[in-house]
Amino acid sequence: GHRMAEESLGRVRAEVAYTCWRQQLRKPAPVLAMIIEDRSCRAVAAAFRMRDASARRLLLDALDAWPDCYDWARDRVDEADLVAMQRRLA
Repeated sequence: GHRMAEESLGRVRAEVAYTCWRQQLRKPAPVLAMIIEDRSCRAVAAAFRMRDASARRLLLDALDAWPDCYDWARDRVDEADLVAMQRRLA
């Protein structure tokens, strides 16, 4: 019931936030390598031919952007949106 709707709303908001966040990344491949593949800044810097500090800056900028993207998604996706999406999928 209500708890499942809240969990679904959270998932949809997270997906919208992720899309927003991903679009803002200047260089997605190295950032995703560090976050998703859990590779070190040094390893990613070597693999993408950049300085360690540049890789670290990309990661920190990406992490700093997440709260704004999530807030943006939270403000734009509400229960009515979730119900409308579920109806379209049904």
